[in-house]
Amino acid sequence: MTVCLGLILSEAFKEISSGGRRYLPEVDSEQAYNEPRQIPVRISRVRIPQGRAYDEVSVGDEFDYVLTITEAHLVTAAGLFGDFNPLHVDETFARQSRFGGRILHGPFTSAFVAAPVGIYFSGTAIAYLEHNCRFLAPVKPGDTLRACWKVADKSDKPKFEGGVIALSCSCTNQQDTEVASASGKIMVAARASTRYGSDE
Repeated sequence: MTVCLGLILSEAFKEISSGGRRYLPEVDSEQAYNEPRQIPVRISRVRIPQGRAYDEVSVGDEFDYVLTITEAHLVTAAGLFGDFNPLHVDETFARQSRFGGRILHGPFTSAFVAAPVGIYFSGTAIAYLEHNCRFLAPVKPGDTLRACWKVADKSDKPKFEGGVIALSCSCTNQQDTEVASASGKIMVAARASTRYGSDE
């Protein structure tokens, strides 16, 4: 629901911006003072982006996702996980540690690494079955991470009208240092069995 609303608002903004005065009727000062100004908005049908289906993916395919970690991510993670270890929230303490400053929570790094899987198989995923993540280097606010996933294997599951896709990932920062590695398995529907397989 939130995704749909965001897309609709974005589409509405584009319509208003591209249409200019065509969508903003001219009114005189007296009318503007006495009546609230209404802005008609033409909204086209919006669809949730469709991801790759099982039969559209091959072993060796790659996809990635890039994000710059900010102070907000670190603070949000502390509140979300309830983990207020001083390595995450106390800059004075963390500066004296081996890391030289505060570091991001491991579960947040793991979640970032997993995010592109959900995007790549948006609307086609049946279930994310397995996720393993190993942390290799600290992640700090200001780091730009790139999670690059590769399709390692496929296993047909006719019973579920799709199959299981095995994936491997390497996550690096802006200095090309590998900060995490991961693997996962996801069950994905074949295109013929998805609800939104056509525009009809």
